[in-house]
Amino acid sequence: MASKPAKQRTQRAKAPRQAAKKTTENKVEPAVETNGTSAPYHARIVLRRTGKKTLRFTGDCLAEATGYARQQSQWYEIAVYSRVVGGHVAAVRHFHKSNEQRDRLIAERFETLAEAVSFLENYRPYDELTVPFDPSCPTLSPAEAAIKAVGLRVKYSAYNTAYAAVLGDILDSLHAHLGDGD
Repeated sequence: MASKPAKQRTQRAKAPRQAAKKTTENKVEPAVETNGTSAPYHARIVLRRTGKKTLRFTGDCLAEATGYARQQSQWYEIAVYSRVVGGHVAAVRHFHKSNEQRDRLIAERFETLAEAVSFLENYRPYDELTVPFDPSCPTLSPAEAAIKAVGLRVKYSAYNTAYAAVLGDILDSLHAHLGDGD
């Protein structure tokens, strides 16, 4: 009888880890154990990029910000990492609540933090937009085309606004690392 509760405890302890593996798309794993000391803690970071090879490195997260809000249908998360071997990584995640659109992760390596920041500042979120209709369709009336174009413009504005807000948070967080004034 004494072994049964121990077995149940083991099963309970394993269940959350198994669930996390199934749902975690990008993960950060410990690379250096600190044993409770104040020694530097670096993580093994795995970023599964959309349309590109997975990016793996050991490093530290310098800054991260999210634009998530329950009422939004899409939002951005931005993170900037320093790599132990030198250089930096900038990552932009675009999440959608709708199953009709796929979440995206764009992440790139850079030699300097200034290059990573420049990448984030020049990133154009509206490049992800697709035109949901064929403008050359002969059965599409000018009124229908105008209505669809207005809807596309609203989406364009929402993407830009959402990204700009998160980018501002990241730039504020990185201010001390950039050393560009007060």
